[in-house]
Amino acid sequence: MIVDRRQRGRYLLSIYLVVLFGSLILIAIGLQLDPKVYGDIRNIILSISTELIAVVLIFIIINKIFLVDQWNADEKIAKLIESFERNRKTNAIDFFKTNIDLLKFYTESKSIELSGVTLNSEIVKNFSLFREHILNGYDMKFMLVDPNSIAIKMSSLRSEDEGNDSYYLKKLDVVFGSFDFLKRSIENAVKANQKLGKFEVRLLPYAPSYAIHRITKKDNKKYIIVELYPHKIGNNGSPMFILDSEKDKEWYNYFSSQYDVMWEHAKVWDFEVEKFESNNV
Repeated sequence: MIVDRRQRGRYLLSIYLVVLFGSLILIAIGLQLDPKVYGDIRNIILSISTELIAVVLIFIIINKIFLVDQWNADEKIAKLIESFERNRKTNAIDFFKTNIDLLKFYTESKSIELSGVTLNSEIVKNFSLFREHILNGYDMKFMLVDPNSIAIKMSSLRSEDEGNDSYYLKKLDVVFGSFDFLKRSIENAVKANQKLGKFEVRLLPYAPSYAIHRITKKDNKKYIIVELYPHKIGNNGSPMFILDSEKDKEWYNYFSSQYDVMWEHAKVWDFEVEKFESNNV
């Protein structure tokens, strides 16, 4: 519709210009006539020509103003309709994902802050990357459940294999073993006067309802990826979603503050391999 209006405007402008040039030609002809011989005809030609020029100029100005306003209005309406269509077509499938490429976010980050139940899969899959990340001067935070708290029982009761506390304890055993190895790597780097990023671990006394991946990329763009934990079934396809600090400011700030308050109330890990007291779970 916008194209049609603009095309029509070009056609009108062409017609006005033809009339304008015709009027100028008539004026030139009229001026060449001898006023003594063709006095009346000469006056009529000059009068009509000047009036046509005036009319054409007025129409060009008026049409230009109104067409510009109309084009702007049409563009705004078209964008509004496009926005409505886009929002109408958005559904949960577009929002929730089950296969977000976390490695891509980790690789491009300068700060990684994770929280979850055991974080076993993230640490096992990406341990080398996380280690290099810290040794290269980038910051990392890990927040997971305290193995000596009720969090293990809570997670076990929520899982498909209800009551299997040892499943979570074994996963945590691997994680804390990885942390211990990472601690020794950091100690060696400190002896070599290498500049390191921060490495912090805290323990939650309860099982969180979702995992949070708070990422600050090297270009300073910030994202939060939330993974919702299933109840009993659905472990192979937990819903996840991404929040952009600029586009999703309200909900980014909500989950960011959730991470901060959890971190504030979690127990600081003292960089020693955690001993599991099974009588407390």
